[in-house]
Amino acid sequence: MEKPDHGEMTNGRKIRVLCIGRSLAGGGAERVQIQLLEKIYSDLDISLFYLGNDNTLKSLIPSDVSVYFGTVGKKFTIKDNILSLLVLYKIAKGSDIIFGMQDTTPIYIASILGKSLNKFSVGWIHNTWSKKKQDVSSIHGILVPLIYPMVDRFVVVSRGALESLIREIPSLSQKSIVINNPIDGSMIERQAQKDLIEGIRPRKRVEFLAAGRLEKVKGFDTLINAFSRFGNNDVGLSIIGEGSQRKALESLIKDLNLSESVSLLGFKMNPYVYMKETDVFVLSSLFEGLPTVLIEAQLLGKPIISTDCDSGPREILDNGKFGSLVQTGDSESLFLAMKAAYDDPSELIIKGLEGKVFAEKYNPHSIANNFLLLFKDLVENTKSSRKVM
Repeated sequence: MEKPDHGEMTNGRKIRVLCIGRSLAGGGAERVQIQLLEKIYSDLDISLFYLGNDNTLKSLIPSDVSVYFGTVGKKFTIKDNILSLLVLYKIAKGSDIIFGMQDTTPIYIASILGKSLNKFSVGWIHNTWSKKKQDVSSIHGILVPLIYPMVDRFVVVSRGALESLIREIPSLSQKSIVINNPIDGSMIERQAQKDLIEGIRPRKRVEFLAAGRLEKVKGFDTLINAFSRFGNNDVGLSIIGEGSQRKALESLIKDLNLSESVSLLGFKMNPYVYMKETDVFVLSSLFEGLPTVLIEAQLLGKPIISTDCDSGPREILDNGKFGSLVQTGDSESLFLAMKAAYDDPSELIIKGLEGKVFAEKYNPHSIANNFLLLFKDLVENTKSSRKVM
């Protein structure tokens, strides 16, 4: 039986989708975007436009997808911004749907282009907005309730993130749906089997691993403080990622005399080989949307400890059935969970193995199909009710 072409319009032409992202830096949101694009690009006519020119993950983009890198943002000149936005406007004119793939600025631009060109717009929400707005410039607190209602549809990555969005902007309830992030477990398994080329410090008896941008929202300072309470030399902690907090975290590690047992590994194109080798994966975030890295660790069957932050971890770990949930921002609670795993890991190991099966619900094929159905429904079934400008 042939696969139905959910990306084809009634006139036989593929739906043209302009996808706008922040950059191709090595974050979880960017990896999720790529995994989705890998599954839908053959059914759609896709163009990618990234506002920033960081192309770290460009090699992962399918070779026959058009990719544009702009120079939009504070770090670029006014001329750079104007020229990039003109290119973006030209691409948008030939599109059916403009897809803002990340919170705030990409969604703002998708919304404004959609309204000005009478195109459909879709926004992809990756964070819990009630928490996110405390971590960004106050201007977003003004722009989000002003611009988001102009977007035609929203895809939100978790139930918790959707509930937060609707509490903040009730009018979005009728145009928002939950579609979990697509995570390719088979790809992660393949990558995890590769050799660990770059060695780290000598392995300790028990190794903990965390991964994410080195930013305050990830709570790595809380994690390091929790780890420091072990007070012995047969336990180790490694953190994968880069960000603005590197120097602060390096200073904290030095002040706590942890240089021999805590490693900041930097960005890794293939973090899965490190996940495979670790004993326990830890998420210490203050808030999330649907933390991709937690699902990736789950798909590798790893024992998991996570903060019970808004939102995502409780959904991913099924209320603690598949991992340990601890109080957010509390180094004592985090340490006690880590110490329990150190003393007797058997219960957490069993939870991790059971969670691997549960994580299969993030299969990218079915999730990609949901996106394709959303795009086609928007273009085919909403067209007649769309107000012509």
